[in-house]
Amino acid sequence: LRDLLDALGPAASETIRKELVSGLSLGVNPREVARRCRAALGGNRARAELIARTEMLRAYREASRASYLANRDVLSGWVWHSARDERTCVMCWAMHGTVHALEERLDDHPRGRCAMLPLTKSWADLGAQGVPETRARVASGETLFAQLSPEQQRAILGNAAYEAYKAGVVKLSDFVGQKSDPRWGTTRYARSLTDILGADEAKRWRRKLR
Repeated sequence: LRDLLDALGPAASETIRKELVSGLSLGVNPREVARRCRAALGGNRARAELIARTEMLRAYREASRASYLANRDVLSGWVWHSARDERTCVMCWAMHGTVHALEERLDDHPRGRCAMLPLTKSWADLGAQGVPETRARVASGETLFAQLSPEQQRAILGNAAYEAYKAGVVKLSDFVGQKSDPRWGTTRYARSLTDILGADEAKRWRRKLR
């Protein structure tokens, strides 16, 4: 991140870094931090919000993960939790409810709003035999997505992908992609229907809509 900001020039880099640290320390909303950074980015509001939201949430998640690692005696991992609203992409829907090791980072896409929920060990694992299990259960994104109305599913997937999903040709998990960057590490993204099925098959599903 420092390399990225320094490429904007010393003054812009210092301003943005100062606002990010201040915002994190004071619990300021990323939108407000972005507003304070706009001038340093030539008035580019979209880029300011992208940097502020992505990097502040990355810091919050890593702080959570550090806390979970420090409490591995009672935690067995973490659960991916998405917002599951009209702005949630298909990848985040698919990842919702998946279980991950404490060492794994939540590699959401830029501006992603997903969070890490701590997964406690079972009472049996903690040595308390015969105690009814009280661990929170998170329904899978696949299950919750299937409960949405056809209109909601179509809005999230797009017309052709929705038709392929409805026909059982693709599953929600098929839309989860992951790429690696030497600087930023791994990042999840929503795969296209072409990426999943190939260009010819994806084109066939689009033709069905004509």
